[in-house]
Amino acid sequence: MGLTSTAAAAGRKAKAGWRRIRGAARPTTGSQQPIDPAVTYTGYYRTLPLDPDLVLYQAHSGAAMACNPYAIFTELLADPEFARLKHVWVLDSRAELRRRKREYAGHAGVRFVADGSPAYLKALATATYLIQNTSFSAYFVKRPGQVYVNTWHSITVKTLGYDVPGGNHGSRNMVRNLLMADYVVSPNPFMTGIFAHSYRLQGLFPGRILEFGYPRNDVTMHTPRAEVIEELRQRGIEVDPAKRIVLYAPTWRGTLGDIRGGTEELEEVRSRLAAGIDTDAYQILIKPHQFHYGRLTAEERRSGRFIPRQFNANRLLAAVDILISDYSSIAFDFMVTDRPVLFYIPDLADYTAERGLYFTTDELPGPVTADLDDLAGWINELDATTAASAARYAAMKDRLCAREDGKAARRVVDAVFRGSEHPGVIEGLIDPGRTRVLLHVDNLESGPATEAVLALAAGLDRTKYDITVAGIGHGEQSRENAGRLSSRVLVRAGQPAYTAQEQRALAAVCRHGLTNPLARLRRPEPVLRREWRRRFGDAAFDVVVECSPNPGVVGWLAKQDGRARLVVWQQAGAAPTPLYRAADAVIPSGATPAEVERLLDSR
Repeated sequence: MGLTSTAAAAGRKAKAGWRRIRGAARPTTGSQQPIDPAVTYTGYYRTLPLDPDLVLYQAHSGAAMACNPYAIFTELLADPEFARLKHVWVLDSRAELRRRKREYAGHAGVRFVADGSPAYLKALATATYLIQNTSFSAYFVKRPGQVYVNTWHSITVKTLGYDVPGGNHGSRNMVRNLLMADYVVSPNPFMTGIFAHSYRLQGLFPGRILEFGYPRNDVTMHTPRAEVIEELRQRGIEVDPAKRIVLYAPTWRGTLGDIRGGTEELEEVRSRLAAGIDTDAYQILIKPHQFHYGRLTAEERRSGRFIPRQFNANRLLAAVDILISDYSSIAFDFMVTDRPVLFYIPDLADYTAERGLYFTTDELPGPVTADLDDLAGWINELDATTAASAARYAAMKDRLCAREDGKAARRVVDAVFRGSEHPGVIEGLIDPGRTRVLLHVDNLESGPATEAVLALAAGLDRTKYDITVAGIGHGEQSRENAGRLSSRVLVRAGQPAYTAQEQRALAAVCRHGLTNPLARLRRPEPVLRREWRRRFGDAAFDVVVECSPNPGVVGWLAKQDGRARLVVWQQAGAAPTPLYRAADAVIPSGATPAEVERLLDSR
């Protein structure tokens, strides 16, 4: 077959594949099954090229055009140097999609897609720049050539990551996202420490931390009050521009599966506070946390009594005169205004026991109470209230807001899009003096094999080795046993989306080995590379120890990745497989940590 015929055949094959993807991605109606986002996304990933000028933004899982992504977007949109860029925003509300499309109708380079839609999945797979303030779904894999900026979304009071009870499992997708990020935006050294230690990035994160301040606080500092008042009115909020604004903005309680609290508690604060202050001078606005907002009835959302979750909180703060909050990071954002913060915390003991806090109430930048009547008294004696808290306010602002000069978004754009250097860049968190060891095990169900893995993880010298235990499984015993690990834990997040051809390729590799001609004929390398990145992001290891009783695809992922020595930890009675022959070493599961260390050191 000549070159022309070969090219034609390849073209027909590509077109047929693209038709299949479009068919899979097409929204369905009636009794047809909806699209599978993982399958559709993976199809786009495998077949479509990156768009070098496309930027995708997502904030709070599509709740709003808000937070740090919004500030970076406005900085890029206003700069003529970046007029070539095309901007795609992900939103999860049809009404908000319509509103924003009207607002940006004059900007040809700005468009909006519904969260979870084929258009979103296509943009996620093809955008060269990804700007996210939380995490992408478990099927997401950063492609070679993509630039992932994780901006985060808070200066936290409450514990995060592995510091939260059950954090090994609860943080699995967030840690995966952070390890994929090329840049993580940090407002200050405190939050850099949270990333390094609470999310266990220290020793493994190869990207850059941009300790630049928070772009979203630029929005608060540069937004005129009149703009905020106008948008509040447009969104149906009852607001009087002649009155000072008291904003009550608490965080959420409970778990993602069991969110506590509702409008009764919010309305009690409003009514009790209104009864004790001069309502001719003050008005009270309430901004429920986005999780609580989802529990409001349609009537309550239309009432004009609650700030909708689509409203950019940092724009809102520009018009606020007094903030009342609790454990929410909004209090630290508000300090860039130098206006007073009051703390209403009626559940300190319970919340501390359930979630945990990084700050004591004595450190917070304002007075703290569990009694609603105190709030009115503080507002009525505002000068004395602020004077009494001035030292704490100044100390916390100096600690957390030192880089907040209204130019953080510009610094992020300089670093990411121009490649410019600024003070505050931290070049990764790798510890060059320690060997990075990955221990992989499919599950930690109770038994001798699990005890051996736990003993190995506990026995290796932490001064010499950076230890990650990955895989784990989601059974109750696996969760309990994972809690016994003091090393970094990467619990498997989601399931891979393999095509039938890829499944056959992986089965051939597991059966025959990576170098076998029959396996190589099925071209397993692309799916092995993709799945390695999906699980471990940009993390690299020096040694991968496959500890599963029936070692399978993860060992081959490591072998294909090629950056680490592969060691198979042979369980008693396990039959050898091609992976044993491909490994750089095989050791019995009864080996002591000291014996394993001798192997690890004999490079």
